Amino acid sequence: MQIKKVVLYSNTGEIRTIDFNIGKVNIVTGESMSGKSALGHIIEYCLCSHKCNIPEGVIRDTVSWFAVLLQFHDCQIFIARRNPGSKRQINSDYFYRIEKEVDIPRFNELQKNVEMDYIEQLLNSRLGISEYTTEVPKGQTRHAVDVSIRNAVTYCFQHQSEIASYEFLFHRQAEPYLFQNIKDTMPYYLGAISEQSLELRQELRKLEHSLRDLNKDYYLKKQFNETVDKEAFSLLREAYTLGLLNDYGNNEKKTTQDIFYLFRTIDFNVVNDNARIPFFDEENIEPLQKELKNKKCELQNLDYSISEAKGILLEYKKYQQEISHQKNRLQSIGLYKYLDFRPMHCPFCSSVMSGPNKQAEAIKEAIDSLAKALSDSEKEQPRLVKYISQLELKRIEIIQVINKIESFIEAEYRQIKIAKHLKENILRKGELIGRINNWLERTEQKDDIKEIEKKIHVLENKIDNINKKLSVELIEDKKQSSLSRIQYMMTEWAKELNLEYSGEPYRLDFNKLTVVADRERPVPLSQMGSGANWVGAHLITYFAFQKFFIEEKRPVPSFIFLDQPSQVYFDSDTREYRKRSDKENVIDMYNFMQRRVEEMNGDLQIIVVDHAEDLDENFRQSTIEHWGTDKRKLIPFDWYN
Repeated sequence: MQIKKVVLYSNTGEIRTIDFNIGKVNIVTGESMSGKSALGHIIEYCLCSHKCNIPEGVIRDTVSWFAVLLQFHDCQIFIARRNPGSKRQINSDYFYRIEKEVDIPRFNELQKNVEMDYIEQLLNSRLGISEYTTEVPKGQTRHAVDVSIRNAVTYCFQHQSEIASYEFLFHRQAEPYLFQNIKDTMPYYLGAISEQSLELRQELRKLEHSLRDLNKDYYLKKQFNETVDKEAFSLLREAYTLGLLNDYGNNEKKTTQDIFYLFRTIDFNVVNDNARIPFFDEENIEPLQKELKNKKCELQNLDYSISEAKGILLEYKKYQQEISHQKNRLQSIGLYKYLDFRPMHCPFCSSVMSGPNKQAEAIKEAIDSLAKALSDSEKEQPRLVKYISQLELKRIEIIQVINKIESFIEAEYRQIKIAKHLKENILRKGELIGRINNWLERTEQKDDIKEIEKKIHVLENKIDNINKKLSVELIEDKKQSSLSRIQYMMTEWAKELNLEYSGEPYRLDFNKLTVVADRERPVPLSQMGSGANWVGAHLITYFAFQKFFIEEKRPVPSFIFLDQPSQVYFDSDTREYRKRSDKENVIDMYNFMQRRVEEMNGDLQIIVVDHAEDLDENFRQSTIEHWGTDKRKLIPFDWYN
């Protein structure tokens, strides 16, 4: 996979295209602030980056979509990704098109037609990146990493702050977690974890799954064999208790086989006889309970009436006693019986009075009233006593009815309880018969545990053989073998670039991800000295990795983006070389790139953005654009002015 074009779409629909030559060195030169470094960030953003590092300012303000046209052996893929804007770091709106030769879409054709995950899977598939997740050693807490286009481009980019770094070698190595991610995924890209090993890993997972199932089955069978006697005698006791068996006998003399044949004598249809299941209906109780409630309410009202009547009778008796007391007082002084109540006569002496006497009339009325009250009281009491007697008789009748209803209800509940007990007994029998049947089936189908042990042994041997093929030592050997080839190229090319310690072997320190020159004492990149050595170490490492990937057909994009490799020689402010010999050193560096590309017969593409310009004929022929005083830059002048 190489870069055919980078395409920018303005907010108003204009299109800016930068064309690249496949399998060649492509140089974009120009002044500072012209947008050269943004080219690499644009390519990486379109290739499913989880962060947009395209600089803020003119580019983000004027561009609506960033796009790349990717060249594969058999097709082209156009991928456009919407500008996230100045307030966001990412936008997952993608437009893509895949054809033998893709015509650049017009602005009005760009509409989201796919998610980022799909683009990632598409590029993985086209590159041949397998579905592989790194292994995390036991006891370590870091997350496993999925290999994908996002970590494959580690070997494709060297931005301005990276190419001359003495601290970090690989792209984004300084970012959190990526140092370890590069180490974890590098063995895959080096081929130490081959396609065959991936197939073996899939087979290993299947075998381990089968082994877990067998071990589980083995455990259950073993557990069954150890507990079958205990379970059988427990079932036998229950069968006797519920009446499924008549003769329980001496359990100590019975074997599991005896119990097996004994269970076979049970009538398993006993729970299917509907006539044996008693019927009960609690709805019959409801009318009785309702009638009982009414009768108790009637009894309560009757008790209240009796209580009221007795209270009245008691009051009558008290009243009668009071009247009688008054009568007796009058009789004691001879007034009640001998007073003269003739008109115009004195009631006491019976003499004739000259006119009406109000006091005599009042006495007469009081005595008449007393006599009448006494007479009425004597008449009402017998009737009230009779009324109370009638109420009490009725009360007795109601109590008898209540007792009768309660007897009916109690009888119904007894019947229901009996019916429920019988039904529960039948259900318990059914449940027990089910358990006995299950026990009989397991006993009949019981596998020989030794047969399972043989299967487990066979699986364990297969797993051991695969683990030997996938052993850490073997992967380490393959990784070191691949790194040895890369390190050989690094050593040879260090001589071409005349790097310091070029007479000594150069190698990659995998554990620290840095370049080391092996002298009497190893010299790491951070101690090599000049910026020329740092840039040279980055170049020989990246070109060696790319040549290895291409020769071994590893799933890594076949391009390298280099941002200002001449920066250690060239003063961008004065546009002058720092030393007289620096221009020759830069020419040698570009000739080195040209030779590597020619050696790989078009399988490798180099894209360089740099301040250097017009070095020699080869440089001029490789320069595809110059962004300088003619106002030609990444963003056209009329887009923002």
